[in-house]
Amino acid sequence: MYLMPTTTTTSTPKTVIARLVQAITQAIARGELLPGQRLVEADLQQQFEVGRSSVREALQLLHSSGLVMMEVNKGAAVRKLDARELQDLFAIREQLEGLAARLAAQQMRLAKAAQRKQLSALLLRMEKVAKLDDAQAYNLLNREFHELLLTLSGNAQLQRLVAQLNLPILVHQFRGFMQPANKVASHAEHARIAQAVLAGEADAAQRLMQKHVRSGLRLVQQWAAQDE
Repeated sequence: MYLMPTTTTTSTPKTVIARLVQAITQAIARGELLPGQRLVEADLQQQFEVGRSSVREALQLLHSSGLVMMEVNKGAAVRKLDARELQDLFAIREQLEGLAARLAAQQMRLAKAAQRKQLSALLLRMEKVAKLDDAQAYNLLNREFHELLLTLSGNAQLQRLVAQLNLPILVHQFRGFMQPANKVASHAEHARIAQAVLAGEADAAQRLMQKHVRSGLRLVQQWAAQDE
């Protein structure tokens, strides 16, 4: 495992820990760290040139967020969700993200041209990347799409809830986009959602987003089954 160093000689302990947490989180989201992969404290100390206490505190924060699991006599590892946990998390995500799409569509009726342009431009970027053999790039745009709809919903509480909920799922989502057909299918679903949002069709936007989340669950379940 190789993560980019995040420290400087002027970094405070809190800054060091925050950057370490961010680096590990991004590595998980990019698929560089896989479910069940161990996070060795000594390796992290060496890579980031930080003390043992900083590494341990960062791992504890990641454990609290649901990204890392701590096992007695084994240490830390990237969290691996079981089938029931995945199903439960996606069931909640389906309702919350469906609501976000609905609210975004309602807000879009009064939205400024810049907001409409932002969503349309993102969709065009996703269309191009969906045709490329670049799962990481598409995964990042996929996250950007969902985060943008949450922003457009105008509901800050909903944004925080979904962000927290999605953290443990990050590690499982990336691999689904390694199959070209999955990227193309995902983009088609995004396009339909975006069209409904831009048209201010709240019912359709909610229904399409919920269907999209269910599709995501099926992909994640396929990969999780291969890890068993």
